[in-house]
Amino acid sequence: MLRFVVFVAYHFPPESTVGSARPFRLAKYLERIGWRCLTCTAAPKEETSGLHVVSVPDRTRALWETNDHRPKRALGWTYYRELVLRRFLYPGAVGLTWWREAVNVISKYVHDRSELPTIVLSTYPPLVTTFVGRVLAKRLGIPWVLDLRDPIALPAVANSRWFPRMVQIHAERSAFHHASAVIVNTSAARIAYSQRYPRHCDKISVIWNGFDPEERVSAMPIPPRPWKVLSHVGGVYAGRSPQQIILSIERLRGSGDGGAANVRVEMIGPTFVDSDSVSVMHRATSQGWLLHQTEFVPKVEALRIMAQSDLLLLLQNQSDVQVPAKLYEYIQIGRPILALSPTGSAVHYLLENSGIRFVNVDPLDSPEVTDRKLAEFLCLDSTPCEPSKFFEDHFNAQAQAEQLSRILQACVDGAPSKSLG
Repeated sequence: MLRFVVFVAYHFPPESTVGSARPFRLAKYLERIGWRCLTCTAAPKEETSGLHVVSVPDRTRALWETNDHRPKRALGWTYYRELVLRRFLYPGAVGLTWWREAVNVISKYVHDRSELPTIVLSTYPPLVTTFVGRVLAKRLGIPWVLDLRDPIALPAVANSRWFPRMVQIHAERSAFHHASAVIVNTSAARIAYSQRYPRHCDKISVIWNGFDPEERVSAMPIPPRPWKVLSHVGGVYAGRSPQQIILSIERLRGSGDGGAANVRVEMIGPTFVDSDSVSVMHRATSQGWLLHQTEFVPKVEALRIMAQSDLLLLLQNQSDVQVPAKLYEYIQIGRPILALSPTGSAVHYLLENSGIRFVNVDPLDSPEVTDRKLAEFLCLDSTPCEPSKFFEDHFNAQAQAEQLSRILQACVDGAPSKSLG
């Protein structure tokens, strides 16, 4: 029997965004275990990937991601529909008008080749992929599976404005109702969604984010320098903040703590934080122990900075159900990790089972407790550790693709997916 999945992934290589990595890994290994995988994406097609990809450009994308506003007149109502949707219906979303063209292109592709896919898989975010997956599956008369790289409307990520939040909740509820299976990427998210949608709990499986065993990240020799580097590479988005960590280091430096006096914090990437955090970071920068570069660096450069850092910083103080993708790179590098995340969170669980030395600071920790943990962490040496067998077995993309294959096949066969994730 032909095993043919249409994979809807707005982000995909050659884009270097975090959201492109998971769908690429899964598509790559699904192909190797016998699935024909056709990826529909807004990213440009990369001929060297070796995968079957149909690129459907999002014509409105340049208006939001660059300063080039010239296409407005040519796009006509497409632009204005997107403008209204972004401003009032779902602020911050991308590609909301892309779904129609994506569905039409893939439908024509399938019709022209007389090969009917057996299932549709779409990966969120952005929200538009859920529309494409659902409509395409209905049009072709086949099952639809939804992969949630982030929650849609759980409290930790829901929009603070009433109307957009209601849109999120409606979209999430509709997705759980229509999907044959829903995949989340942490156990905490599965628990939260099982409690929110008890009627659909049998649909929910867990496939964590992970790493490609053929593209491992390793520690590099630390360059000679008179201080330790604690680095965070990547954007700091709304809800996350380094303020608690920076204030603790500032207090420790003021008390004469040797570890704090010998550390330099490097934050590479744009930072979207409140005014209090901005002033704290500005003070640390003026004192000379915080380097804050506000632009992204290429992926290769980001990995080099991580791999040559003495210590690694993770910020996930706003959510207990999400795990930043960089944590999987941190664990492969093996140097000590300072995490700002709720005790018992998905981040905390992964670190406890990683085999890597870490200290977790809870956002609710008092200044005294935070300082004690920071002082302990800054005394750790930078010798890399090997990840645990648990990490190697459960988070490599090859094993995860095999798990995904079982979920897809169960949906094709009409069987429940309860025991498959």
